[in-house]
Amino acid sequence: MTRVFCSYSHADEALRKRLDVHLVPYKRQGVTVWNDREMLAGDQLDETIRQELAVADVILLLLSPDFIASPYCYDVEMQRAIERNQKGECRVIPVILRPCAWLSTPLKSLLAVPKDGKPVTQWPDEDLVLHDVATEIGKALAAPKRAPAVAQAWSAGATPFQAPSVMPPAPQKVTSSVLPKLNVRRSFTDADKDRFLDQAFEEIAQFFQAALAQAEQENQHVTTSFKRVDANTFHANIYVDGQAKARCKIWNGGQRGFAGGISYSQDQSPTTNSLNESLSVDMMETTLGLRPMGMTAMGNSNRQGVLDVQAGAEYLWEVFVRPLRR
Repeated sequence: MTRVFCSYSHADEALRKRLDVHLVPYKRQGVTVWNDREMLAGDQLDETIRQELAVADVILLLLSPDFIASPYCYDVEMQRAIERNQKGECRVIPVILRPCAWLSTPLKSLLAVPKDGKPVTQWPDEDLVLHDVATEIGKALAAPKRAPAVAQAWSAGATPFQAPSVMPPAPQKVTSSVLPKLNVRRSFTDADKDRFLDQAFEEIAQFFQAALAQAEQENQHVTTSFKRVDANTFHANIYVDGQAKARCKIWNGGQRGFAGGISYSQDQSPTTNSLNESLSVDMMETTLGLRPMGMTAMGNSNRQGVLDVQAGAEYLWEVFVRPLRR
């Protein structure tokens, strides 16, 4: 009997239940789909979950900001799933429920669903996209079990799950003084840049949301608000004693000309024809990064050149809170 383990944050329970409905046809064929709501009163929580993880043929990781922020989902369930997947004991399927920084996790090497890793909540028809997700899961259920990653690494003549009779000789160690580090500059396609820009925007949005919550928690007279206007725009506000002291709109303008990249404006109106700062996609040494336009004249800011996403988020935050420091 094929067993499916569903790992998810309880913040996403409604979406998990909807996906479960779409998996009913496979249940009728004898597939068992298990999640922690299947446990009975008196069951040992951790022991039961670990036992189910150990016997699952397919493990679904329902990804969202809450999943990634959960120590148990991320550090226990996901890590154990990855270990078993690498040994060829199961198949792990990332299911992107809501926008999150999953490409910054070890799961980035796995093919995710829905198509192109576009989150379920960003599709116009929820039932249609969950049907497609369930269909892909069904294909995985019918597929043969993967070979362990180690076995796949041997030469073509080796039998899966079996090491070759003669072990390859260990390579001679070369010291760093003999072999310099190779920073090979690769080329990136427009598709690469678009994906990077979309993921960078999501991480910046999550950074602002967390920073606003922390600012409100640590300052007695401060209240904040974070509003997701649409998939490509959010508003952030800071109030001191009820008076607005900092406002901004940040949006993803894609790779077009003016107002392209990730743009920042103190004007929260729907128009995008004015901005105070912008981060455009540019090359770092071997990866993509974000280059500030420099319109804010940060003065003593040490954030120069091309920034990684974390530094880009911190840079825009500095721009945002600067009025509070005057």
